[in-house]
Amino acid sequence: MSLQSAIFSLLLTAATTSAVTFFALPSRAEEAAPREIEVVVDRGYQPSTIVIQEGERVRLKFLRKDPSPCAREVVFPSLDLRRDLPVNEPVFLDLPALLPGEVAFHCGMKMLRGTIVVEARR
Repeated sequence: MSLQSAIFSLLLTAATTSAVTFFALPSRAEEAAPREIEVVVDRGYQPSTIVIQEGERVRLKFLRKDPSPCAREVVFPSLDLRRDLPVNEPVFLDLPALLPGEVAFHCGMKMLRGTIVVEARR
């Protein structure tokens, strides 16, 4: 292979790789930011029912104001998620893409309860 052929081959490979990367990968700016929903924990979850769309990117922001031991954690049994909730400190929880239906959540003692309602896309 001549030097000219080798250089041409190298340039062609670099150009193809750059074009594939440029056109195939979405930039972070193009990705939609998740919808943030604040849930205040104060003698219950407010709101206790959260409605989202199937596959929607959602970030829950829990803000615990209730100092009782019952409110110290939130549990999503069907998602195998559990988070401690320190008083007056926001705790963020990014949900996975969910299918239509309901996802229950509750405190560690199962006294405080909430539901995420996932609606099918139309």
